[in-house]
Amino acid sequence: MKSSVRWTVVVLVLAVAGIVALWPREGDTLPPAGSDSATESAATTLDALDVVPVTSHDGGERGDLAAVVGEGPALVNLWATWCGPCVDELPVLDEYAAGEDAVPVFGVQVQSDRDAGRRMLDELGVGFPSVHEDGDQLRRLVRAPVMPASFVVDDAGAIHRVEPPRAFTSVDEVDQAVRSYLGGGR
Repeated sequence: MKSSVRWTVVVLVLAVAGIVALWPREGDTLPPAGSDSATESAATTLDALDVVPVTSHDGGERGDLAAVVGEGPALVNLWATWCGPCVDELPVLDEYAAGEDAVPVFGVQVQSDRDAGRRMLDELGVGFPSVHEDGDQLRRLVRAPVMPASFVVDDAGAIHRVEPPRAFTSVDEVDQAVRSYLGGGR
């Protein structure tokens, strides 16, 4: 076997192994707060988000995501400018956020240019608070397998990734997801 063919096979095998390792699996969720396995995940509570540095979209304020979100309950949405479903979902989340019974909604732009994100929010007329994360730390902490990704922070500060991951297409969908993670009490 020629050397170039061997290297092609090696690269192909490594690529397939990487895809298999990163592919989301059934039951790949954050452990519930208070469970024995909760300490195994760095992002089971809102306090864990104090290690995620974020910047306001105007480039001014810098801080950590835990300080931005404050206390639960809240809905946090990860989005990017290159994500088509995110573009469709942001106005739905904005409409939900404007509702009387809505929990606070916070957007976190990831993996894309901050200025392009600010322009996109302006063009879409999105008014809920949104910040920019320069790295990819948050997506890894909450183990978000796809974009967009949302998670609900409950009254106790526990983080619940919305499952199955999806782009919300209606205010009712958002409301139902939030209620399911907050025990229907809101």
